[in-house]
Amino acid sequence: MDAPVILQSSLIYFSFRLCGRTISKGTRAMIALSVSFDGTDFKIAEHGRAFSSHTFAKKSGLRYEVCLCILTGDIVWINGPFPASYHDITIFRSSLKSHLAPTERTEADNGYVREAPRHCKTPNSFTNPEETEFMQQRVRNRQETINKRFKDWGILRQRYRHNSVDHGDAFRAVAMLTQLSINQGEKLFLLDTKALHMALTMQPMMFQMMPLMMNGSKYESISSANNLV
Repeated sequence: MDAPVILQSSLIYFSFRLCGRTISKGTRAMIALSVSFDGTDFKIAEHGRAFSSHTFAKKSGLRYEVCLCILTGDIVWINGPFPASYHDITIFRSSLKSHLAPTERTEADNGYVREAPRHCKTPNSFTNPEETEFMQQRVRNRQETINKRFKDWGILRQRYRHNSVDHGDAFRAVAMLTQLSINQGEKLFLLDTKALHMALTMQPMMFQMMPLMMNGSKYESISSANNLV
């Protein structure tokens, strides 16, 4: 295992989203929300329609999925690259969805509404409580902040003209440096603690009943092969 992989595993690790909380396979404790996530695109040399990005007026790009811990703002998951033509929800279903704990949901924009309310909490979901909409927007805004920090680096802000196979290495290096800067005190903007707690814990009645309906002795991963669009 090379040094960058070892460093990434010590800095960006999905279990860090729990912030001291624990999940066991037999748990019945509910986790309402732990992460926000979204896709972000970066320019590359032209590779044809398969890499077409709406962000760049249908020019070629690569897409990555990035998760932030809602409580700390830490980067806890990066996934990619994918051709920019891939839908965000397809990428979510291919991997991240199967890593969520039972009853755990994620904060996301309306591009993921087809996974709401079971796996995502989105603005247009019919179960989304009005009381938490402002705080949810603040949480999603932090995704834009982290994307801006990535693109503060010229290698990701400008069109990548090297071998696109190497783009993932460049992105991961920037992601690790960004997380190191967060660890050293350059935190993302703060959120109101009281309002955040309400947004994290408030759930529709159907989710309050879910632990009673689930077999607490099993933790079934969802096969990504069965969940692609």
